[in-house]
Amino acid sequence: MNLREWASNNEEVNSLFSSEDRAEVKSMKVLGLNGTWKVILFHIVLQKCYAIVFMLPKREILKYIASIFDPLGLISPVILDAKYFLQELWNKHLEWDDALSDDDQKKWISLEKQLMNVEHVCIPRSISANCSQLVEYRIVCFCDASQKAYAVAVYLHQRSEDTTKVDLIFSKTRLVPLKKLSITRLELLALVIGLRCLQFVKSHLHLPILDSSIWTDSQCVLHWLHTKKQLSVFVKNRVNEIKKISENVTISYVPSKDNPADIASRGQNLMNNKLWWEGPAWLKSEPGEWPQFKVPHNNKEDNSYESEIRKLKKPSEISLVQPSRGTNTIENTSSDENTGLLTINSQRFSSLTKLLRVTALVLRFCEKTTKEKYQQGISHVTKLKSLKTCR
Repeated sequence: MNLREWASNNEEVNSLFSSEDRAEVKSMKVLGLNGTWKVILFHIVLQKCYAIVFMLPKREILKYIASIFDPLGLISPVILDAKYFLQELWNKHLEWDDALSDDDQKKWISLEKQLMNVEHVCIPRSISANCSQLVEYRIVCFCDASQKAYAVAVYLHQRSEDTTKVDLIFSKTRLVPLKKLSITRLELLALVIGLRCLQFVKSHLHLPILDSSIWTDSQCVLHWLHTKKQLSVFVKNRVNEIKKISENVTISYVPSKDNPADIASRGQNLMNNKLWWEGPAWLKSEPGEWPQFKVPHNNKEDNSYESEIRKLKKPSEISLVQPSRGTNTIENTSSDENTGLLTINSQRFSSLTKLLRVTALVLRFCEKTTKEKYQQGISHVTKLKSLKTCR
């Protein structure tokens, strides 16, 4: 088989192929992306949806969004609004072939125009520093959350003696689940996803990464990571995962205005948006000169932090007098004195019936250990119901 359609941005390489085997085109589509070989750029090409002519059903909207090939998430802020619109259609319980309402039709036409502007965005095909000197590689990740989605943006920081280069290499966005979560919990999820993306990018770059850092604009999440108090189950599980996978990763605070992930979580235009493509300007300086932002005090954030702290329950006990059988007594485990009372925490049970059943099993066990006769069934429950000390 004779391989054909060879193309390169290097004229010396192109001259090695015969004219019959060489691709005589200025651009070529590879893996869903249009490449302009002369200037080494990628373009995202979208097909028009013709929403003005036809009353599009939900099926065509999903087909159009799924046809956008963006495996690295480089244009995720633009696609976010379209995905959020599709989620709203799901909430309206539309069938696959139901036509959109007039308001939804107008909204989609506006979204489609924004999507078509992506074709004017040029993405460099090479992110190499292009220098013969020793280069230091670092990975920097930013994460953020909003009412729409939570997102991360990962950058490759390359520094040599003469130049410093910062490029967006990976991004990921996830829509907020239908079961609404607080912004602080979403910020925590964004940090978890950010650490996972750091590991993913590091494993695929095959470069000697000097260090990694992740930045968040949520002071509440940073407090959760450093607190020694008992947290809620949802927060505790994710904090444990963060601590487990964040070894050798620096977690820092960054203001929202310097956080490029804020663009991905809210959806914005990417034309000439340097914050998105290159990160904040201070990344171009030496890592030792990067600002150490102080976490500001915010009463609202304090309330969010306190809402996830597990409050210690006050001991609420019920005292059950042991049924008289001989002179045996049951020792009170919460007191140093032998009071002859059985102490049980009633707040650990969801109903009185369940509390009585468990107490009956405990009394039966006590009788068995003392080699006394015990009765099967619910005889102890009947006895317990007659006790006047039960609250």
